[in-house]
Amino acid sequence: MRKKDGLAGHDCIIETTNNNRPVYKAVRYYYDMNGQRRFITGFAPRPSDDAPQIEKDAARQAAILALQRNVQRRLETPRPVRSRKHRLSEAIDGWWDEKDLKNIADSSRDIYRREIDNHLRPNADRPDKPIAEYTTEELQAIVDGHPSIARFIQGIWGYAERMGWLPRGKNPAQYLRVESKPKIRDSQERYVEDWIRHAGHLLYWLSDPNNTYHRRWYAFFLIELVCGLRRGEVCGLRWGCVDLRATHESIRVEGTVIEVGGKRREQPYGKTDSSQRTIHIPRRVEDALRAIRPAHPDPNDLVFHTQRGTPLKPSYTGEQWNIIQRAFYNSELNPADPLDKTQWSKGGYTPYRWRQHDNRHIFASILEMEGIDFAVRQDLLGHARPSVTDRYTQTTKAKRREAIELVDDALLYHGEPNKDRIAAQWIDQRKPKPQPIRITEPVQPKDTAKELRRLADGLKPRQSTSRIRRKTT
Repeated sequence: MRKKDGLAGHDCIIETTNNNRPVYKAVRYYYDMNGQRRFITGFAPRPSDDAPQIEKDAARQAAILALQRNVQRRLETPRPVRSRKHRLSEAIDGWWDEKDLKNIADSSRDIYRREIDNHLRPNADRPDKPIAEYTTEELQAIVDGHPSIARFIQGIWGYAERMGWLPRGKNPAQYLRVESKPKIRDSQERYVEDWIRHAGHLLYWLSDPNNTYHRRWYAFFLIELVCGLRRGEVCGLRWGCVDLRATHESIRVEGTVIEVGGKRREQPYGKTDSSQRTIHIPRRVEDALRAIRPAHPDPNDLVFHTQRGTPLKPSYTGEQWNIIQRAFYNSELNPADPLDKTQWSKGGYTPYRWRQHDNRHIFASILEMEGIDFAVRQDLLGHARPSVTDRYTQTTKAKRREAIELVDDALLYHGEPNKDRIAAQWIDQRKPKPQPIRITEPVQPKDTAKELRRLADGLKPRQSTSRIRRKTT
């Protein structure tokens, strides 16, 4: 086969054979949407070598015309795009590259990566198949076993479709059945009133100085529940951010502690731009902090720390919350039939069992129940959205103070009348004192006797000369 009138790898006319007959083959190369090299051909009979040159030129021109007809036919009836066999691991890596361009917190990125590695990324048990070979049934089986992976599957297969690795309209992830309301949210709506009631009882039980967990954890979970802080924000709280002066009692939330790859990391900033905030603390939180504060605390020292002075891991506080909840249940709610660790872990959401993060939902629910302004709730929780409320609404210190006092009142344990340790006196101290009623004597009109005489005669009361003058003018 000889190549003439063109360069190899480019448009050219080739002398070759077709069904053992000598022909000219005109070739045009192009690249498809997937970046793969394609070509279109046109054939014409090739005259013998001793034929006149004019016949050879005419045969080559016929091959070019055949090529042009085939190009026109290809444009009118395009072939379906066949995706190259891009594999799942390649799609996951590409999707991660897109995600890295967005402002995602390191702790959230670590959670996403663990979810994908545990349930989706190919390994020894999950072969690295081409992404176009997955069916909706296969993906639905993964989602049914782990519902939280659904959003990642939709994102990864959506990325593959945008890149042209899947034919248009052939994305199997778009047909997945995903729960519109997660089980966690359903449990929160169902049990939140029970959680509020039991949270107050738990804090009362934990406030007992003889309680095993009082010294280490009472102030920690009291701040979390009454002030609505994230657990990482409580772990990162320093004495320099705690103000216990009279009329200034507050906590300034600045940094946080996160976990990435199982290792704790301190950040001088919060999860969102709105995380840095100042929160008023009620008397109960103030007393709990005074009880654990050193005589001369270093402003840079952590309020809650390990024995070596390092920050607590947020996951460790979650484990301790689970232990304290089980101890509270066995001691106060069901002492006749206590649950062991295995039975407790299999219980799921109940009226007396909830996650540590649900403490923020309890805080927000109490604010909603008490009718606190939405802007104040958003400010106290440190949320960045909705952006319009965050940008245009300002909250007052008095409103924030009122909101925290209401949460503190709701979480005081009133299960035993007249036996709450300090609740009654705190509430009495906060009740506004009655103001004396000022009695003002009515002003007697001038010439009262003359006015009464005019009324007795059926005449109208006399008007002032200024009013009479105003009417005449």
